[in-house]
Parts: sequence; structure tokens; C-alpha cells
Amino acid sequence: MSLLSIRVAVLCSVATLSQLSHANGRFSERSQDTSPVSSAVYIDTYLYAFSEPVPNQQMIDGWDESGVGEYAQAKARLSLGAIVHPNWSVGVQKRWDYHFLFTRDTARFYSLLENQDLTVGTYPLDLSVNGLESRALFLQYFIPLSSSVDVTITPYVIKPDRVQWGRLKGEGEVLPNGQYSFEYDLDYQYSRDALLERNAKNVEGWGHALDVALDVQVSEQVSAHIWMKDAFYSIYWQALDRSEGCLFRSRSQLEVCDQNFVRDSVDSGVQTLPMEAGLKVKWAVLPRLHLDTAYWEWGKDSTWEVGVNWRVMRLYSDFLHDSVGIGYQSDRVQFSIGLDDTSIDNARYWQWALGLTWPLQ
Repeated sequence: MSLLSIRVAVLCSVATLSQLSHANGRFSERSQDTSPVSSAVYIDTYLYAFSEPVPNQQMIDGWDESGVGEYAQAKARLSLGAIVHPNWSVGVQKRWDYHFLFTRDTARFYSLLENQDLTVGTYPLDLSVNGLESRALFLQYFIPLSSSVDVTITPYVIKPDRVQWGRLKGEGEVLPNGQYSFEYDLDYQYSRDALLERNAKNVEGWGHALDVALDVQVSEQVSAHIWMKDAFYSIYWQALDRSEGCLFRSRSQLEVCDQNFVRDSVDSGVQTLPMEAGLKVKWAVLPRLHLDTAYWEWGKDSTWEVGVNWRVMRLYSDFLHDSVGIGYQSDRVQFSIGLDDTSIDNARYWQWALGLTWPLQ
């Protein structure tokens, strides 16, 4: 039994994220080069992932290096929608959200464990996981408040498919002879129990989220885009399997567990996930040359981008992740990719977006 089996189980799903999805809103921050579309179908994909202790690929495959950090998170969206009116869009969406919070001692103990480079000592362990895979229906409404102010509202009704949600807290110990042990209290809800390798019998719930975007034409040269994504993001569980108890490996002098046990139950409750909020300002230097800067926060992570837009191309840099990216936008294709390393295997920051639109009229 591995101390962080939950991490492995959730991140096996994260491996699929590099193919997947999201959009800022089919109507939000519209290009001045495109005219409104009254009828069309579209597909949007989006991936955003950041790991503080080690590259994202190692979070999936196993840590090949010593890592120190306090969080890792990833989300992806795959949307298929239809514009049924210049102001209305409807669609379906597949969603992935993963959030890991851990102490630096936990990250250090696990990285040493993975690399068989254990240092004698006692390590406080604390890991929280908040992971969800779900499906959603959405309705997007574009509201022109004036000639210079637009609002886009997108509510989601969500059906959860898979969940990993809980916390491990305890201690790890490394002895002078190289042997190690760990003990931890467990409070864990799941669709599949990664610790005892069993599927849950009860996974029943529903949820909701809300996107809101505000676009303001401040002057002829300056525009602003303000957004909130996944506001009020909550899942209401009517029935979900839960394991509580205390587990240990290689019984030692640690005093976390009086005995090795797990108590199973079926529980209800509300799972909440973080909202993303941000601001982007664009300045038209020339008719085809624009500068922009954007800042947003999501979970524990923050992003600050500065970009240069020439015709349909955009080059940008993220100063908080030390990353660079490139993008392309036309009336039918939108694409961007950003990394903090020339090798995707060594990158801690991944950003990917692709949108395709097919006008029907």
C-alpha cells in the first residue's frame, strides 16, 4: 500500500488532460475582425496544469527528482456547442478538475521515497486531494448592455462521474538502517478507492457552476475583459462512499495510529471547487498591432501575462510561471500553447487551447 496511492489514481486520469478543453466564452472578448455569427456549431478544448514540486509529467509517471512544493493543480474542458442565435449558445461539456495541497515535508518525504534516497528523520505528512471528473449542460447568453459594454453569462448543470476527495494526515519516519514507515489518519470519499483498490457502490449527486464575463470598450484604443469562471462551483452528493480510519506501514515508534483500521460508510455532503477570476486589458497601438496584459487567479495559482498581437498572431510571456506562448485567432480557428520549458516532459506549466467554429449560414 503506497502512502500517496490517491495521488497516483487521480493523476492517471490527468494523463488524458493533454488532449482536452475549454473556452473563455464563445461571445466574450470577441475579435474586431469577426462579424457576429447567427448560427454555427463549435468545439472548444482547454488544458491548464501547474505543478510546483516537479514537472507535470513526473506527477503522472513518478518523481525522478527531488521536489519541494505545496501544490499541484490541473483542469481541462471539452465543449461541443451550437450558436442558435447571435445572443444564445447551448452545448455539452466534459470537465476535469484536480487540486492537490500538501506540506513541503510531505513532498520531500515522497520524493525521497520515490528515488530511494531517504534521509534519517521524522516527516509530518499532510495531503489533501480535491478531484472531479464530470459532464455538464450549459446555456450561454450574450447581453449587450450598451454600445461599449457587453456581459456574457454561462450557467452549468453538472453530473459528476468520478471523484477523489479527502485528506491524509500523519507522520513518516526513516530509520538509520534505511527502512521507513508511515502512519496517517484518513478521511476519504471516492468513486474508486485507490488505497484498497475497489470501486465505490454509491456515487450519486449533481452540481452547478457559473461563468460571467464583462467586456468594456474603454476608449477607441483601450478595451477590458473581466471574468469569473466556475463561480459557485459545487457538487451536492446524495450518496458517496467514504472511508475513515488510521493506517500504517511497517509498524514503528510513531504514535499516530492505535491500530490499523478503516471504517466504511455512505455519506452525503457538498464538495466545492475553486473559482477562476481575472482581468485582461488590451491597447490598440496600431490598427493591426495590439498590446495586452492579463492577470488571473485559480486555486493556489496565479498568472500574469503580457502579450503582443499582430494581425491574427499573438506572442506572450507569463512572468509568474517563467513561460512563453504563441496563439492564433481567426473567425473559425483559435489556438494557443504555452510552456515554461522547451521540453514538455520538463515543463511544470502547461497551457493549451483549441477552438473550431463551423458557420451554418
